[in-house]
Amino acid sequence: MHQQPTEFRTFQNAVINNAGPFFNLLSKTRFEGYNPASHQSQDLQILHELAHLVFFGGAPLIPDDGGEGNQNKSEDNTKEVLKHCKGELDKSKELMKHVKLSLRGSSMFKAVEKFLICIVITMQILPAAGRTAQVRKRLICGKVVLNPTAAVAQTVVSVSFGLDQLLPGAVAEQDGTFCIENYVSDVNKSTSARLYVTSFCHPEDVTLVDIPFWPHLRRRTGFAGKRILIGPGTRTSVGDVHVQITYGHVSLRILDERLRPLLTNPSDWSPVWIRVRDQNGVIVHESGLSAAEIERWIDLKESRINLALPEGQWRLEVALAGVPPGTSINSRAVPWRHVPGKLRIESCRQPVEANLSVTRKKSPKV
Repeated sequence: MHQQPTEFRTFQNAVINNAGPFFNLLSKTRFEGYNPASHQSQDLQILHELAHLVFFGGAPLIPDDGGEGNQNKSEDNTKEVLKHCKGELDKSKELMKHVKLSLRGSSMFKAVEKFLICIVITMQILPAAGRTAQVRKRLICGKVVLNPTAAVAQTVVSVSFGLDQLLPGAVAEQDGTFCIENYVSDVNKSTSARLYVTSFCHPEDVTLVDIPFWPHLRRRTGFAGKRILIGPGTRTSVGDVHVQITYGHVSLRILDERLRPLLTNPSDWSPVWIRVRDQNGVIVHESGLSAAEIERWIDLKESRINLALPEGQWRLEVALAGVPPGTSINSRAVPWRHVPGKLRIESCRQPVEANLSVTRKKSPKV
């Protein structure tokens, strides 16, 4: 499985079960002893699917195992992947014990990115299921002009080809240099895109108001990105680029009426949704939390979530009791609670602390 692939097999449609063991901490399915929604389980599941898509010598690295009655074949394939990758999977567990990695910079993100690239190729290049295609790697390189006094921890450069397209990106080196990998069917063709350069005070924070930005924000300087032309050829240089947006650190605690931690179990955070408004009251972000995000980024003991928000003034609203209207077919009306005051994000040297105190009605005694 270590040899260079010659082709990628791609399919017209891909489905991810968001209630399965990839995201669901409570799932009873374990992958080769790894707990559901754990880093190792997620990595192993992604690598399993990648092995179906990567061809060498005219055949995929592992045979097809979909459909009813193929559970044993699927388990055998997972064992085959694990035989080659267990060392690296176990290393990722040890690494996460000591270092909190941002999802964008983690090995999991890189694996997800490569997995999605294979899926996107099918929709853009060869929509017919079961066909194979050779793709070429194209590099988009440049240098970020960094401000040494900004005290940022990480700078990420991303390329957007459109709202419904994959966002390839790379973390800039300490000297600001970067190279983004992009996979295309024809390197002789050029394509237009937008380049985004974002810096983070705390890379491990949950990023709100992220790329691709909502239409209202894209009209503003910085949030519009820089228009670039990629190609032709296998390498495009964009020269020197400047940081467009810096994300400050906001630590939000959700407390009860006695100012004690309120959400102290993973299940308490599952129905939580967070909404962001700009200084004019316009909604610019709204999202919930996946089981993986809850596992990685929530401090249950403190009922705390650490957020990354762009510099500027923002208002936060939190819904605790379910999916807000308009976001799901199972939605129902829920109250939004306002975090007091406007949050002013100015720099990495000025982190913001915020508390939301919630009074919950007691259930009537029967």
